[in-house]
Amino acid sequence: MNDAVVFSGMVPEGRMRVSARQAFALFANQLKAFYDHPRPCSLGFPRQSIYNLFVPILKVLDRKAGSVTTYDCIIIGGGIVGLTTAWELSRRGQRVLILDRREIGREASWAAAGMLPPVDIAAPTSEFQSLFRYSFDCWKQTGPEVAVDASINTGYRQCGSSLLYPDKIHFQTGEKFWQSHGFQTHPLREPAPIEYPGFHIHEHCQVMPRVHLDALATACRQRGVEILEHAELVGFIEAGQGSQRHFEGIATQSGHYRGHQILITSGSWTGQVIHLAGILAPTRPIRGQILLLKPHQPQDFGIIEMHFRYLVSRLDGTVLVGSTMDDVGFEHGVTEQGISTLKSFAAETLPALKEADVLATWSGLRPSTADGLPLLGRAANCDNLWIACGHFRNGILLSAGTAKLMTQAMLGESTDLDLKPFSPSRLS
Repeated sequence: MNDAVVFSGMVPEGRMRVSARQAFALFANQLKAFYDHPRPCSLGFPRQSIYNLFVPILKVLDRKAGSVTTYDCIIIGGGIVGLTTAWELSRRGQRVLILDRREIGREASWAAAGMLPPVDIAAPTSEFQSLFRYSFDCWKQTGPEVAVDASINTGYRQCGSSLLYPDKIHFQTGEKFWQSHGFQTHPLREPAPIEYPGFHIHEHCQVMPRVHLDALATACRQRGVEILEHAELVGFIEAGQGSQRHFEGIATQSGHYRGHQILITSGSWTGQVIHLAGILAPTRPIRGQILLLKPHQPQDFGIIEMHFRYLVSRLDGTVLVGSTMDDVGFEHGVTEQGISTLKSFAAETLPALKEADVLATWSGLRPSTADGLPLLGRAANCDNLWIACGHFRNGILLSAGTAKLMTQAMLGESTDLDLKPFSPSRLS
């Protein structure tokens, strides 16, 4: 074996390379030198006895070092993007390992509202809008098929959305935008929000993210995907030198794993993860706070949106209220001010929610990038290390399209959309 485990920040020079076989050989040689040393052991025990204790361990290590399982793809990060990509790859006959530093699906994906709009009025570029629309269309297949695979109702449905605007000018701009993308605008549905002009879009969908994540994990396991939780990555196993860097696997605190392709889907932590390979992929966490209400009377209005605030009525009778955008680094948690703002928005938009019971509050860290575009494609100067992150507020919606495109790219196929505008190299 010629594996090289690359560690960053552990020595002054910035990198240290130790192969698995070399580490094993070093340990074995040191133990043999201890046994052969002419002086008595300072511990007071015969050197032969101490040596004999380690012989079985040496045999196991030798066997492990020579028979590491090789996967078609190793995915680092078990959120919705990683799980959906694992599911797509497994459907194509690929052997996949997905690992996460904690339980899968417990970061931004777990905290999300689950809104699935067909287009994004805030799209920074036309290429992003194309990705958005493509992913919305992918959901029409991904949503139902994951539910069938797992035999779980994920709450995926077309529910419609009432879009509100602060004044007539913004209303007219919004209406023109939606109509220019081929959507018909309709009068607001009952219960109609008060005070604000707006219109209704029938095509808007939603899903219950936590249930969908559970369904994805179930569907992945049924298709043979191996899921490894609480696995802390410590390095990448890099093959020799060449014009393009090539990684043969990864190292965790519990062992190392080999893979033909390696995909990083670690959300806000992607920059930290890929830095272990000496590569830059800057991502920035933006915290979003969420409020869950239980109205005294059932409310089935689908979705109501106004700028970055929204209400989502769910089939279980609850109403989700979101969201704040807090630039506080990797700090989780909710604040009194943030939750108060959400309560006020809910009560002002739908007076029926003023007396609703508060069931829960939580927060999530959305992965953002400097230009607002996700990072999709090969890492800079690498031939088999890939990145899929930076979806910011749209991770749930973009997961279906991202998974399909990354699967096509890693299998060497032509992709349905050009990934060049989203290349991680642009921010390296």
